Parts: sequence; C-alpha cells; structure tokens
Amino acid sequence: EILAETGFQPDNCWFFIDFMSLFQFRRLEQLQEDCFRLSMQHMHVFYAHDYTWTLVVDELTPPKLLQEAEEKDITVWYDPEEVLKPIPLKELVHNRVPYLDRGWCIGETNWTSMRSKPKRIPDMTKDGYCRAPMSPEVFEERQENMKFTHRTDAPVVLEVHKKVFKLKSQATKLVLERLPEEEVDVLNYSLPHFHRLQSLLLTCCNIKHGALERLISNLSPSLQQLHLRRCDPALEDLQGKFVVQRLASRFPTMKRLDLEGNKLGNATAQTLADHLCSGWSLNTLNLKRNCVGDAGAQRLAEVIARHPAIHMNLETNELGKNGEDAIRDALVTALRCGAKPNFQPYCLLREARAVVA
Repeated sequence: EILAETGFQPDNCWFFIDFMSLFQFRRLEQLQEDCFRLSMQHMHVFYAHDYTWTLVVDELTPPKLLQEAEEKDITVWYDPEEVLKPIPLKELVHNRVPYLDRGWCIGETNWTSMRSKPKRIPDMTKDGYCRAPMSPEVFEERQENMKFTHRTDAPVVLEVHKKVFKLKSQATKLVLERLPEEEVDVLNYSLPHFHRLQSLLLTCCNIKHGALERLISNLSPSLQQLHLRRCDPALEDLQGKFVVQRLASRFPTMKRLDLEGNKLGNATAQTLADHLCSGWSLNTLNLKRNCVGDAGAQRLAEVIARHPAIHMNLETNELGKNGEDAIRDALVTALRCGAKPNFQPYCLLREARAVVA
C-alpha cells in the first residue's frame, strides 16, 4: 500500500531487500563469500543510483510485540552447532541499537541522499526530511560514534562512502528538501567538492543567515540556477537583499533565480531591479508567493522595459493598481517592439496583448 501511494507499478519493479538479498552470517561456501564481497564493492549502486528508490524502515520491533512473541521459536544460525535451527525468541540477544546509530544504516541513508534528486517515502520514517550529501571528511569524523556489529566493517563503509561521494560530486544538478539546520551545515561542508554544479534547488530548508552566507560562498563558479523556495524561516527582505547582492556579485552570468515563498517585499524587488538594470544576466526570475507591492512592481517594470525577453513570475504578491499598471505598460512596450515577454500573472500579459492588438 505504501509503495502504491508513491506511484510504483509493481509489475515494473525489482526489489533489493538487504538482509534477504545478500548471503548473511555465516557464509559456509567460498561462492557465498565471493558473492557477498562483490556485492560490497557495488553496494552504492542500490542506494545512490538516480533510477532507484530507497524505502527506509527505521523503527525497531515494538517491545510489546517482542514480549508477546517471546515463547515462539525463530529459525536462526546457531554458531555453537554451526547449523540453522529454531531458537526461542527470548533466548536471543536482541540488537536494540537505534537505526540511525548503526554504521551501515548511516552509510546507506547517506548514499541515498547523494542522488541528484533524493527520493524518500516519509511515511516510513519519523524525521521526514532528506539528508544532505556528506563529505568523506565529515563522515569519517562521525564514524567514531557509529555502532557496528563487526567493527571491521567500519573501513569498508568509509571506502564505499568515499567512492559514492567522488562519483556523485561530479553532478551538475542537486535537489534537496526539508533540510534541518544541522543538515544545511553538512551541505556547506560538501558543496566545495561539487566543482561542476550548475543548478541547486533547496525547498523548505532551515537556512539561518550565517549558513546562507557560507552556502553562497561555497557554490561552484559554474552555477547557473539557484532555487531557494519556501525557506524556513522565510528569508524576508533583510536576507533577500543580501542573497541578491551576493549572487549578482559572485555569479554575473547566472541565468535563473527562484525565491518563491519567502515573504520578500519591495526592498528585495528594488535590489533585484537595480542589479538587473545594471547588467546582471538573469533570464528567469521567480518571485511567486511573496509580498511585493506597488513600489517593487514599478521597479521590476523597468526591468521588463530594458529586458523584454525575461521570464518573470509575480503571482500571489501584493500588487495594487499602480503596480499592475506599470507592469502592463512595460509589457505593452515590449510587445510593440516585437519582443515575446513571458510574465505571470498571465492576466496582465493577456491585457497587454489586447492593447497591442
């Protein structure tokens, strides 16, 4: 049922279930050991490939259910006799280490986060957020606190993590959502490794001012698109102006900026207009669901007059008659010059076309 809700088509899927799809302890034949070791070398493919999904089941069996079943037998490998045999559940030593304290689990969730567009099924996990790609340096530092059934697995997990990160840090696009503050810090340590990054999309992330400043500083010079949608807390004008100023300075050839849903007002709109009228090369600007009023709209109308091909979205803002009139007049001028402006709300563009017709 959970998979069906995500749009999965079971007939077109294959499943890798970790503890069922690999030979487990004890591996009695050399072929089993060889298969296991070969799988370890490519384990990251299951968790980090852009065409796979990871379903994280991070809850342990509830104690009440364990208590109710303690008299029942379960077939396990019994090492003293080197045989599979039924053992009463109450005689087994239960591994109650939390999921996110376990070394392999931490590794696997981190590899999952390194897809260009991480895919999670939040119904199966309490935290309900994506994780940022973690640099090998940070991963190794945190590995001291990770729990392993076999401590000798720690170097194996670290080497796989290095392999995945090296591969994924060549990405040109990274999409992340619902990052809490501590994961934004993780992202900031990782971004300098993404030398080829051209597009970064962050949605509903907790980005404080200091972290935002570091984030912009850590972005690759090749950046062409930045999406900061519905930041939590919202950027508002103080940070909005800062973002625009820093981006215009660091990325003069940037093409797309998306600041949807950040409570940005006239001050940010005016700062954007200043830079766009002074040569900043944006061709797409999304200010949907903000608080831009007439003063900001009038300045952005100047941008349309100078750069009639720009794609601009001001839907769901606070435009009054003066702001709408300024935008409409600028669109009329652009249309009469033979340009094909792309503007939302579409009703203003439609009205401008009617005037020209």
